[in-house]
Amino acid sequence: MIVHNTSQALDIPVDIQEDIPVRVSDVAKMLQVAAHTLRFWEKEFNFYLKPSRTAGSQRRYDTDSIERLKKIHHYLKNEGYSIAGTKRILSSLAA
Repeated sequence: MIVHNTSQALDIPVDIQEDIPVRVSDVAKMLQVAAHTLRFWEKEFNFYLKPSRTAGSQRRYDTDSIERLKKIHHYLKNEGYSIAGTKRILSSLAA
């Protein structure tokens, strides 16, 4: 099993750490990616990432979802894995 250090965490504002649901645009800014990238990742990693939705169907990310996005970001952007490679890693971690 491959284990990678994802401790190169991006800074998270204090209010997000208190488990207040966060909008997709705010998470995108935090991770320095476009909002459509997060939507794409949600579709590609649906076995691993399921943000909550408001009554109006807007995405809201809690602390756990943000941590999962940070892992996805780390493997794709920092480690250079493909989508398929990242899926394999996250599947093995979730098992």
